[in-house]
Amino acid sequence: MNFIVINLNFDYESLAEALNYTDIGQGSSVNPIPLDVFVKNNLNSFLHIQEGEDFGLSFNFETNSLQPEFCFLKFRNITKNQNNFMSLQDWQNYFEIDANNKDIVVAPDGSLYIKPTITNGEQKVEIKSKQPSISNFEDIYLAYTVVLSFYINNKKYFFKIDPLVRISSKPR
Repeated sequence: MNFIVINLNFDYESLAEALNYTDIGQGSSVNPIPLDVFVKNNLNSFLHIQEGEDFGLSFNFETNSLQPEFCFLKFRNITKNQNNFMSLQDWQNYFEIDANNKDIVVAPDGSLYIKPTITNGEQKVEIKSKQPSISNFEDIYLAYTVVLSFYINNKKYFFKIDPLVRISSKPR
């Protein structure tokens, strides 16, 4: 699988300062603390995925003193003038999803959740968009949320990163 790579660099010193000297709380998997201010990435605008491309996020935190756990990736349809609630069948119009895959589920609110896998210390999610010959869809805009947890001072904290993605049938 060819990945669209998003490089994320964490500002651990500022994060530690915020946790030690502010009241931002611990967050939870349902209501994580926004981490965007503590992350530098290589995204300048929408992440664009064209039909037939693979999408993946991977993290390898071996060189850092904090060892985050990649909890899940969540996709949510934010396209204007579309039904933002999506069923499994709706998601299958855009992505190759096996209905029996327990690592990919659709929540009651229509969001798509993907559980990461861990291989040789690398935490990653992978999903493939439909091939052009198989799909017949309009462009879709998605918000995606990466939820991570950290153990800091023997407490578990939950954080989220929220970039945007566009999936289209043509190059931009």
